[in-house]
Amino acid sequence: MLQLVNEDNCFVFRAYAKLYDLSEVLENCNKVICECFDYLVEEEDLKQLEFSDVFAIMKENQTEVGNESRMTFLCFQLKKHPRHAFI
Repeated sequence: MLQLVNEDNCFVFRAYAKLYDLSEVLENCNKVICECFDYLVEEEDLKQLEFSDVFAIMKENQTEVGNESRMTFLCFQLKKHPRHAFI
């Protein structure tokens, strides 16, 4: 099943992995998200994840996520949650 996870379905698999506490599947989904972060940064599914989850994903795989994609995601989050801008 882990071989089936790709950038087109990683958010669906991730949701089920969290729901059923499937840590190996969750880790694989997070890895795919990092590997494809540049592609996924504009996707609504990524924007719907909790900031803390995305931060943890990026922290786990620092070398996979480029600075420009990080900034794009952070800018979206600041627009979405402006009260967090100065915290």
